[in-house]
Amino acid sequence: MKNILNTTDKAELYKRLDRLIPEGQQQWGKMTKEQVICHMADQLRLISGEIEASFEGNILTKTFLKQMVLLGVPAPPEKISTYESLDYTKGGGTPPTKMEADIGTLKKLIEEFVDGNSRYEPPKSHSIFGPMTRQQWGRMVYIHMHHHLKQFNV
Repeated sequence: MKNILNTTDKAELYKRLDRLIPEGQQQWGKMTKEQVICHMADQLRLISGEIEASFEGNILTKTFLKQMVLLGVPAPPEKISTYESLDYTKGGGTPPTKMEADIGTLKKLIEEFVDGNSRYEPPKSHSIFGPMTRQQWGRMVYIHMHHHLKQFNV
């Protein structure tokens, strides 16, 4: 299964990220390309604890749903909403600056996570899925980025 901790999988996502600027055409959702870049970076900020989100899960999300997502069962694209603290329509999330700079920030955060920067240890709990290992977070980062890059057809 693909994982951001895998060099090949990370390189694939980086290539897709680089195509987002010239090629990305929105297929669904409310976020702009610029907002999606910052939103993906905010996921890494959640893992490190830089951004906090309260636990909104339950026994079902911590067990069954968590395993389904980690196994790669796709969620309906327009049926998932983000945490309130990251929701642009509610004043949350890191605001975009310049797209190239925001992509650079995203890649920097990915590299810090992949390299095992101490601010990611131990990884924070997921606000829906509960405690997660570094490997599980690596898988989740890949799934999340794949979802949003697919949203823009790259």
